[in-house]
Amino acid sequence: MGLANEALGEKPVNLELLSFAESEFRERGKNVEAISELLRIENVKSIRWLKGLKYRVRHLVETFDWEPGPGRNTKVYFILLCPDGINRAPHPWGLYVGQTYRKIEVRLSQHLDKGHKLRSRKVTRRGWGLLYSACELAPTMKQKNALQFEKLVLSSLRGEGEGGPLRSLPPSRVIGG
Repeated sequence: MGLANEALGEKPVNLELLSFAESEFRERGKNVEAISELLRIENVKSIRWLKGLKYRVRHLVETFDWEPGPGRNTKVYFILLCPDGINRAPHPWGLYVGQTYRKIEVRLSQHLDKGHKLRSRKVTRRGWGLLYSACELAPTMKQKNALQFEKLVLSSLRGEGEGGPLRSLPPSRVIGG
């Protein structure tokens, strides 16, 4: 329970960490009710599809045909979308997938800035934060590869490729740039 309490102590709540704790407790048959009660008290919901997202991204990274050579400076990133954006308690709603040559935190701030010309309106309205555990799985790559990999991830999560859509994440809520 220490991990769950630590996640709740962060502001905003570390929903990613809480989701992993809940998933791990479920698998081990431990006291899931205690974490569920903490989530209820804080009025947050765990990201039920986070573990599946990580598995899918890891698989796609392993099977993608990367272009060799120098020039790797682009990252694919993942943003959690919630109905009320960052203004309220997080209730996972969807996922935004994008790619950038900037730091992913800078790119998130551009999305959240209502006046920025490169923002995504969905992220401006519903963006909660980066899913670092998924972002870490995608290596830095060439821009050409990043565009291809972003499209591959989007089509896979929408159920257009092998594996089908993730359980608890409707394909219509997987958005990308």
